[in-house]
Amino acid sequence: MLPLAINSVIIGPASGFVISKIYLMRSVIMGSVMMFIAFSTMTMFFLDESMVSTSLAIFNIGYLFSTVTALNIVVLSTPKLLLGTSLGVSIFLKRVVGCIGPAIAATYMHTH
Repeated sequence: MLPLAINSVIIGPASGFVISKIYLMRSVIMGSVMMFIAFSTMTMFFLDESMVSTSLAIFNIGYLFSTVTALNIVVLSTPKLLLGTSLGVSIFLKRVVGCIGPAIAATYMHTH
């Protein structure tokens, strides 16, 4: 997990600069494609630890691009008066879904 944390520290702030150079929707699509490619590579070609680590690093970069862009879209489409509320709700929903999703998946996997 340490390489992914280091990746987040480096790529997180840098993704803001990349996103400002390209359009927001292109950044979301780019992040989604990167996550798809990394997940596909990880599920089809999990040969050794280095391949899995590389796939996870690429997945993390795509995830960072998608989440930073999503927050930028929320910030740009919200009036200044409601900015704190909309950011708080969007981050809250992201955290709740991130917690509930694995629990539902584990329950489904356990029953089937």
